[in-house]
Amino acid sequence: MLLKRRSEVMAQTTRSVKVWVAPPRRRTARAWLAAWVVLLLVLALGLSQVAIAQFDAAQSAVLKVNATASVVPKPQLPPQDIPELSALSLVAPAPDSDSSRLSRPAPGFGHLPYPEANPQDLMIIASYSQAEEERFERLQQEAGLALLRMIDAARWDGIWLVPVSGFRDQERQRMLFERQVSWRGSAQEAARSVAPPGYSEHHTGYAIDLADGLSQTGDIDLNFKDTAAFRWLTRHARRFGFELSFPPDNPQGVAFEPWHWRYIGSPHARVTFAQAPKR
Repeated sequence: MLLKRRSEVMAQTTRSVKVWVAPPRRRTARAWLAAWVVLLLVLALGLSQVAIAQFDAAQSAVLKVNATASVVPKPQLPPQDIPELSALSLVAPAPDSDSSRLSRPAPGFGHLPYPEANPQDLMIIASYSQAEEERFERLQQEAGLALLRMIDAARWDGIWLVPVSGFRDQERQRMLFERQVSWRGSAQEAARSVAPPGYSEHHTGYAIDLADGLSQTGDIDLNFKDTAAFRWLTRHARRFGFELSFPPDNPQGVAFEPWHWRYIGSPHARVTFAQAPKR
């Protein structure tokens, strides 16, 4: 009886105890969206890697083709066609030969030969003229800075110095010289006022033609000698490293040019014009 009662109590207790089991979690829409985003990113990364690999392969193929195309073999002469060098072929031609006359520079007619400056060494100092005729004048760095200081000093004294022509290459000098030849009738007469190409101090980037901005005279004119600007230059130009290139009765036989001044204020400039005779 006692055992039966105990069995009933235990069975009742078991029925009254409910075991709670958590229900399975359901995936929400946000979780599914995140999963798709991750999947798409993985796919995109894989496709980009494939595209990069294909691009690298194509680029390597192009470089190989270009390298192959750029290598052009030099033509080789057969041994019997190669001329032998002799002692006579290494000797300069005689002075009276045709090749010597062709390579000989044109006469300077009193002007001295000068090398052409490297345009990269020049600085712009001013612009001259207007509209289609406007051009930017340039000088060597040290000459340009000295000229600007001289122009500023002259302005304090009421003088307006105008840079008219600085550096000239041989092509422009040739054009000016040929124009002068057509006016004067001969190269020798033209050289009295314009140097032949290859013989102009303007090639060096150390020479400058100046004018008086307050005068009614022409910019490149002999009457410049009568202006206040020329009188100021004769007193002060040397202080800034400039000297008159062609004074009256100069040893080179070049006509008096009161507008033409050269810079000798640096060691390189002095070496450049060391060959010029002094009066």
